[in-house]
Parts: sequence; C-alpha cells; structure tokens
Amino acid sequence: LFSRFLTFLTFTLALSRLCERPSKRFITRYSNRKGNAGRPYYKWQPCGKFLCFADHRGNDPNSPPCYCGVSSNRQLAGRETSVPRGVHYVCRLGVCTFYQPHIGGNGGAGHGG
Repeated sequence: LFSRFLTFLTFTLALSRLCERPSKRFITRYSNRKGNAGRPYYKWQPCGKFLCFADHRGNDPNSPPCYCGVSSNRQLAGRETSVPRGVHYVCRLGVCTFYQPHIGGNGGAGHGG
C-alpha cells in the first residue's frame, strides 16, 4: 500500500518539461487495440504529453536502469512504429528520455525476454 502511495506521489508531482504542470491520471479506452485496454496512465496537462502507465506491468527490478537511476519499464511497440512489436525499455517514471531496444539471445530484437 505504501509503495502504491509513493508511486502515485511520484507521478502526480512530476512536472512536464514542456508545460511545467502536474500530471493527471486517465484510463485507456476499452476499445484500445494495442493491448492496453483499461490500463491507468498519466499524462501532463495541458500539453497532453504521455507520462507513463500507472501499473506495474513491464516493471522488473532486473531491467536496465534509466537515467533517473531506477529500473526501466519493458514495453512492446505498436504495429505502426519503425520496429513493429519490438521490445524496448523506457523510464518507468516517464521523466527522463531513456530508451533502449531489448536485445534477445539471437542478437536481434527480443520479444518479451
């Protein structure tokens, strides 16, 4: 419970680098076809920039650390991206610009590792 409170506090106090306003919590639409239907997430207001998802999906303490020094979040890219369905890591707090592709055992992009 305390961990969830700290997570909530971190997300709501994080200010956008663009508009310097606090974030606001939303829920993805159930019609979302990217596998995120019903997931809670934060985005900054009024600039509308996505901050991060507000759940623990993809969070693993063994993931590479981001520039903030915390473990990153493993994500699956959408079908319309430059690497469709590619696995990558981003800042789980949504604050820094960390991005790292997941490299699988065969040397290529992994799929969930």
